[in-house]
Amino acid sequence: MKSKLRICIIIFFIILFGYCIKSNATISTESKQVNSGEQFSITVSSDIPVVSYKIDVTGYSGLQFITSSGGTGAGGTSISNATTTGNTTLATFVFKAPDVTSDTQYSINISASEMGDEQLNPVGNSSCTATITVKAPEAPIDPTPDNKKSSEATLSNLGIRPNDFTGFTRNKYEYDVEVPNDVAEVEVYAIPRDSKAKVTGTGKVKLDVGENKLNVVVTAEDGTTKTYTINVTRVASEDEEKTDNTENPEEKTLALQALSITNVNLSPKFDPEKYEYTVGITDDLSSLDIEAKANEENATVEIIGNENLQQGENTITILVSNSETDESATYQITVNKNVKEEVIASTQFGTKQIILIVAVLVLIAIIVGAIIYKIRLSRNDEDDEIEFPGADELDKALAEHQELAEDDWQNKWEDSWNDDWQNEDDSEFGENGEQVQEDKANVLDSYIINKNAERKDKNNYKEDSKKQIDNHWSKNQNDENNDYHNSDNYSRRRGKHF
Repeated sequence: MKSKLRICIIIFFIILFGYCIKSNATISTESKQVNSGEQFSITVSSDIPVVSYKIDVTGYSGLQFITSSGGTGAGGTSISNATTTGNTTLATFVFKAPDVTSDTQYSINISASEMGDEQLNPVGNSSCTATITVKAPEAPIDPTPDNKKSSEATLSNLGIRPNDFTGFTRNKYEYDVEVPNDVAEVEVYAIPRDSKAKVTGTGKVKLDVGENKLNVVVTAEDGTTKTYTINVTRVASEDEEKTDNTENPEEKTLALQALSITNVNLSPKFDPEKYEYTVGITDDLSSLDIEAKANEENATVEIIGNENLQQGENTITILVSNSETDESATYQITVNKNVKEEVIASTQFGTKQIILIVAVLVLIAIIVGAIIYKIRLSRNDEDDEIEFPGADELDKALAEHQELAEDDWQNKWEDSWNDDWQNEDDSEFGENGEQVQEDKANVLDSYIINKNAERKDKNNYKEDSKKQIDNHWSKNQNDENNDYHNSDNYSRRRGKHF
């Protein structure tokens, strides 16, 4: 139930909104183009249906009111209507255009008031305007009796070939046209309205540079004459323009005739057709002594910005003007104050010096870094022994020499024993000779055993020493975590003579 109520309320507001939108009526009519002396009608319409209204027509001075439809009115200026059916076409007014000799425009002002809809609710007021253009008729050539001559001396067409102009009318007698410089000749054509009239001034005509006045004369049958003039301007070439400017000073463009600055040179050199210059000053001047002269006596010269010159770039403007001819020209001088060559040279020298100092500092830093690096390497290598070429072979040779020396000593001792004991005549010992030989053998065996034991003890000592050194270097290597203690350096440090 509530939903239906809401829908009804929404529909009501939509209808009300639509009604409000159409609550104002607007009237309109159309503009027309009619012929001289012709009757015409103006229809007034509304954009929404209305059943009651009042229309007033004003401002149609010059037009003749004929009648109106759609209601009753007095003199055609006011119409009231009260019908029972909605209308969008409210009224029609009929007028007659006057006789004119040239095209003429008229305005008709229309206003609507007291407009109401079918429920007689007011729907606002509105107004509009119709523009009526009355065209003048082509004047017919009056027939003349055989004993009377025509006075018609106008043209139905006129022009030139090439570069023809537009806008010809028979009652306009002068025209202007411009042709390029390469058009040195034109052909004038003209057609009279009366075939009995004579026309002179047509055909090919040579053109001078500048303005050429071409006259076409129409002579009527009765001797009446009319003259049409065509002003043809042939554009000058660039070379001819320069020559004209030189030969005719009065036609020169407004400019400066002279421009100079005391003790200062302009760059570039002054030329009236050059409008921008540059100067440099090294003195602390607040203004410049400028002399400027215009090429026309009535012209004025105004210098702007030539005061309180600042360090650096300044702009001086010279304005040339002529109030009579409304011409003007502007020149500019850019002043660079205190720009000196020595200042630039000093700046360049300072830059080179800074670069040299930076290079020296970088070189010193490299040398110091190299020294520190060298010291660190020396500290790491101070425990290293100098390695000589062939160190491994020398260690091996010494060990073999020691072993051979011991074996040689044993062999020599055994040989001496044999010489001293075995070569002895065992007979000296009598019956105990065999016992003596046995004792000698026992002594020899005991010596060898003791010698081997001594050598074994010595080898054990060497093994113990090697283990102690290995343990020492292993500990150092673990503590320092330095891969410098590799197997080769290790062998050099502990030696191979054990």
